[in-house]
Amino acid sequence: MAIFRYPGGKSRLLGHLAPWQDALADAGAVYAEPFAGGGSTLLAFAARHSGHRLVVNDADPWMAAFWRCVAQNGPPGKLLRLLSTKPSVALFRELRAAPPADDEEAAYRAVFFNRTTFSGILTSGPIGGYDSQNTTKWKIDCRYNAERLIDEIVSLRSLVSGRMEAHEEDALSFLAKNSWPAYLDPPYFHKGDMLYPAKFSAHKEMADWLGHRGAWVLSYDDCSEVRAMYSWAGEPDIPTMRYSIQDKKEEWRKTTEVIYASDDIKPRRLFESRAEYGIPGQQGGA
Repeated sequence: MAIFRYPGGKSRLLGHLAPWQDALADAGAVYAEPFAGGGSTLLAFAARHSGHRLVVNDADPWMAAFWRCVAQNGPPGKLLRLLSTKPSVALFRELRAAPPADDEEAAYRAVFFNRTTFSGILTSGPIGGYDSQNTTKWKIDCRYNAERLIDEIVSLRSLVSGRMEAHEEDALSFLAKNSWPAYLDPPYFHKGDMLYPAKFSAHKEMADWLGHRGAWVLSYDDCSEVRAMYSWAGEPDIPTMRYSIQDKKEEWRKTTEVIYASDDIKPRRLFESRAEYGIPGQQGGA
């Protein structure tokens, strides 16, 4: 079970992204994600490349606090104790009203609200609504399994222990300070401001800047604006995935994302190990 639920999360794209991430691993001993979010791609990379140093960044204070808690030494005792509390509408209101006192409380809010809100959108209301918990089958805790969440965080810390650092800053500022191989998954061009608390508007500035930087892979929602901004990068890789903001399988619709990369990054294992990555098609050399 993933810790975070995100519209546009990359869990269904991991098989297709893996060869691109492995090319980044070949490019250096450090792997960076300027838009860490829920970390599905980060954790997939970490599981395959145990010797790489991991550097993550997120402009959202709660998400950055979560990754700092994961990266710190010692057991996350306070965070795990907080997560063991059963969600309720009263607790939901209480956490909305009171700012976190430290990283553990901020990290707890990131997990709590992701798991108790509509589609995991941190700024939305509780699943089932504020006043309908006794009349709807969808209760506030229907997506919240404290035991499993705690187990996931313990396993996550074991996976990245001693090799991860976490930052909290604007993605472009983060990128400008280093030249590490990086995977970028910015907010959706059209719906990002609706889905995420930390707004990102520097889409064009990032495209211009990446034109002068090596060792990167980028995934985006497929739209005419993104295609125009990255026309200099050539034809994108276009995997097909399914998602639904409504989170109802009967309402899933097929959509596409595009993957761009710097000239020095080639997914050389894409055709060598298709089955390993769960990509449809036969194995064969390219």
